[in-house]
Amino acid sequence: PEKHVIGRISENFYSDERREKEEQQFLAERRRSLEKFLRRVASHSLLSKDQYFRAFLEQDAAEFNSTKERSKASRKSKSFWQWASEKSHTLQTKLGTPSERPRTEEDEKFEQISKYIGGLEPHTIAVHKHAHGLVKRSKDMVQSLYNVGVAFTLLGQTESGSLGQALGELGQCADKLSLAASAEADKESQFFEEPLKDYVRMLGAVKHALESRTEKQTTYETALADLNNKKSNLSRLTGIPGKESKVAEAEAEV
Repeated sequence: PEKHVIGRISENFYSDERREKEEQQFLAERRRSLEKFLRRVASHSLLSKDQYFRAFLEQDAAEFNSTKERSKASRKSKSFWQWASEKSHTLQTKLGTPSERPRTEEDEKFEQISKYIGGLEPHTIAVHKHAHGLVKRSKDMVQSLYNVGVAFTLLGQTESGSLGQALGELGQCADKLSLAASAEADKESQFFEEPLKDYVRMLGAVKHALESRTEKQTTYETALADLNNKKSNLSRLTGIPGKESKVAEAEAEV
């Protein structure tokens, strides 16, 4: 019974130790990701001057929370582009297909980039998925070796003499292998999986920016079609006797 109690205490100790290590690994990964993001923003000529980025770096916790609250309050008011985006579908329904503007060199380049990102993103996601699976298998091996080490260590505590010593040494050997495998798994995660994960996020951000440009372009072309329709209506009413009030309304709309 006494050895059984000792075994339970040792098992809980190993479990707590393992949990603490996993938390440290998680915090280290998040710290690396945050540092990489901050360095990337700081190296950008425009983003590095953003007031919220500078507030994050320079303000203390209380001041930064106050800045965030002011930011949330300012975003409650609807911007022009939000309003325009909501109305674009209604305008398209009323006016038909927006009038197409001449294609520019920027449009051609934008289309090439969109096709490139569209083809690159799924392959990058697939590579990251398999890399994640590889790292997960490595970490599972670490856990298995750790469990074997704990099992042999506890088993050695139940035996006396050379047998107990041999079982304890076997447990220590498995634990050392677990530590070595853990170091390799950490390297695979840091230098292989994490960069791929970062690339997937970057591609997602680029894709979002491209979609935003398409949305704004559609809004612009819809507004342009609306303006042309109003100008056409004004031209039709101009010079017709008795339509002076209508002409004034059409001019105000234009």
